[in-house]
Amino acid sequence: MADEFSFVGRFEPLDCGQSTYTVLPIPHEIAAAFKKSGAKRVEVELNDHPFNMALAKSSVISEAFVCTRKAVLRSARISPSEDIDVRLHKADPNFLEMPYDVISAVRAANLSDTWSALTPGKTRGLVLAANTAERAETRVKRIAQLISFVARVMQQMRLTIVVLSVEPSCCDNLYFFGRFERKTCLHTRIRYQLSPSCAFIHYFERKAIGG
Repeated sequence: MADEFSFVGRFEPLDCGQSTYTVLPIPHEIAAAFKKSGAKRVEVELNDHPFNMALAKSSVISEAFVCTRKAVLRSARISPSEDIDVRLHKADPNFLEMPYDVISAVRAANLSDTWSALTPGKTRGLVLAANTAERAETRVKRIAQLISFVARVMQQMRLTIVVLSVEPSCCDNLYFFGRFERKTCLHTRIRYQLSPSCAFIHYFERKAIGG
């Protein structure tokens, strides 16, 4: 696979249900090369402005494409339906360029470890929401929402109960990863989350002793 591809392209509207997106179709031979290499994201240079974008497919268009927003077009000084020079190459799917104000906000909230535990897709979505704000006030609001979300994740990652003083002989059933079927009265049900994408429900059941 070549290190870099270039072509003259044009952004065009893509109607999908009740929504309309702005997409840049990728020539078939270039898309085939990326597919063969397993690339899911590409580094795209639009009029010498670099962007990290996801390769996408849709039943309503024959070519693979990258989808963008108006803020991206404005920053690259691109008008829809305008012929532009495009250069692109395979991107590291885990790489994310962090804006300084987002980094500062995460550090100030002592959430760096939790942020690092999020999946690349989740962090990319949160940063994209901040980066596409059209006004400074909106950006500040979205960064605050980002911090609020990450703080909730941190709370979910903490063990709800660290130590259970329950004798093994008192436990009728202890279920891990399975579905609990009630047989006697439920004594304790504990939910904890080890990572943002992996939640476990542990059920601890024992007979009622002494009421």
